[in-house]
Parts: sequence; structure tokens; C-alpha cells
Amino acid sequence: ESALDFFINKLGMIEVRRREAPEGRFTLVFLVFTAVPDPARELAGQQADPEVIADIRARFGLDQPAHVRYWNALVALSPV
Repeated sequence: ESALDFFINKLGMIEVRRREAPEGRFTLVFLVFTAVPDPARELAGQQADPEVIADIRARFGLDQPAHVRYWNALVALSPV
């Protein structure tokens, strides 16, 4: 519920309806993480070397388009 508090009280969003949907939570977290200007730089730190940032991008697939990263993440979470 802390996430709900953040979106309603901090970002000013309105809760229209509530329904439990684990895949929706995953999508929301993915979109928020994607909204970060440079996730690799955030993970490495602002003073990190360009080689370290490039390594993080390659290791976590951050050098791929968002839709490819989303699909790969869903496939990795799939029990099949």
C-alpha cells in the first residue's frame, strides 16, 4: 500500500477502481523503472566510468528497446 500512497498523495493521481492484478503491478514497476532517464547510470552511480555503465547496460539488457526488455522480463518470470 506504500506504492498506492506514493501515486495518490505524492503524484496526485486518483484511484478510480481497485482490482488485484499481479501482472499490472509488474507492468507499473517496469514503466516506472523505464521512466528513469538512465537506469544504468543510476545503478552504477553518477561518478561511474563509462565502461562500467556500458557493462551494466549490456548485463541487464538496458541497451535494448523497452518493448524487448518488457517481453524478456515477462518470459523470465513465466513458469512455463
